[in-house]
Amino acid sequence: MSSFKYADRLKFEKLFDMGGGYVLWFSNRTFRDFFISTVDIDIYDGSIADNSLSKANLLRAFWEKADDKQITIVNRELLKIWVDATQEKSESDLSLYDECVLINNKLSGMMLVKNISALRSIDADESLDTIIADIKHNIENNKPELTLDRLHNYLVNYGRKLCDKHGIKYSSNNTLNTLFGLYNKWLHDHELLESNMSSKIIGSIVKLFDDFNYVRNNESAAHPNPLLNKIESMFIVDTICSIIEFINKIEDVLSDTAKTTTEDDDPLPF
Repeated sequence: MSSFKYADRLKFEKLFDMGGGYVLWFSNRTFRDFFISTVDIDIYDGSIADNSLSKANLLRAFWEKADDKQITIVNRELLKIWVDATQEKSESDLSLYDECVLINNKLSGMMLVKNISALRSIDADESLDTIIADIKHNIENNKPELTLDRLHNYLVNYGRKLCDKHGIKYSSNNTLNTLFGLYNKWLHDHELLESNMSSKIIGSIVKLFDDFNYVRNNESAAHPNPLLNKIESMFIVDTICSIIEFINKIEDVLSDTAKTTTEDDDPLPF
C-alpha cells in the first residue's frame, strides 16, 4: 500500500494538469509505453484498475496501489517530462515543481538534510532548542524556505557560544561572518588545524556566511521578501548543516584533547 499522501498527490495532479482526465501530453499508447518502460507495468492490463478509465484515473489508482519505490520512479520520470517539455513556466509552476521534487525525494526515503542532527546546543539553552525544533519541523513539513531565517538565528547564537567557550572577545552587533571570522582566527592563532585544506575550508566558511547574511535579509521570512525557492533553500540548509557538523567534530576533538591533557597533568595517585 502506498504512503503517498492525498494532499501531496493533489500537487502532482495540478502540475500534470490532470483535471480533464489527461496526464501531461500522453496518448493511451504512449501512456502504456511509459509505464512498461519505467516500471514494467502495463497500466491497461486491468491489474491496477479498469482499463476503460481515463489516464488521470489510472495514475491515481497506481498511486493508491503501487509501492513507494514504484511510485517515486514514475513520479521522477513524469517530473522530468514536465520540466523538459513545458516551454513556458511561470514562477508558480516552478515553485510547484520544486515542491513536487522534494515530496518525491521524501517519499523515496532520501534524507533531505543529511546532517540535520548537527544542530545542537553547546550548553543548556531553551531558546536555541526551540530554534532547532522549528528548523527540523519546517524541513519535515517540506518548507525549507521557512528555515533560512531560523537557521541564521541558530548560527549567530552558535557562533557566540563558540566564542564564549574559547574566551574569544566579540560584540553584540557582530555579524554572522564576523563571529566565525573571529573563531577562524582563534583556530589559526593556536595552530589547531593540521591540514592546509581544513584551514582553507574554515576560511571559506566566513565568505559563505557573509553570503548567507544576504539570503537571510533579502530572501527569507525575516523580512517581507519574496522567499527563495524550495530546491535552493534545501541546498543551503543541507550545506550549512554539513559545515556545522565539521565544526562540531573540531570541537569534539578539542574537548577530547583538553580532557586528555588535563588527565595527563594530574599527579600520580600514589
